[in-house]
Amino acid sequence: MYHRGFVYRGDKQSNLMRKFSYADYIVGKVWALTHDATTVTDNTFLVDTDLSIRSFGVDVNNEFDFTAFDEYIYQIVAK
Repeated sequence: MYHRGFVYRGDKQSNLMRKFSYADYIVGKVWALTHDATTVTDNTFLVDTDLSIRSFGVDVNNEFDFTAFDEYIYQIVAK
């Protein structure tokens, strides 16, 4: 498995605050985990895509987005 991700610091999704969001490049799934400096305390599945997620980033409001090899920028939004 090859993972890419970052820690969420935006305002729109409080359920992701300070969680490390990451994706599996091969299967296109995205998760968010919490770590207490010694162990993973929570690992939440966020979304299943058919994309090969190549990179994560943040916009001007610290909301995270990601890119795939189809040249689009995607953002995960709360339901």
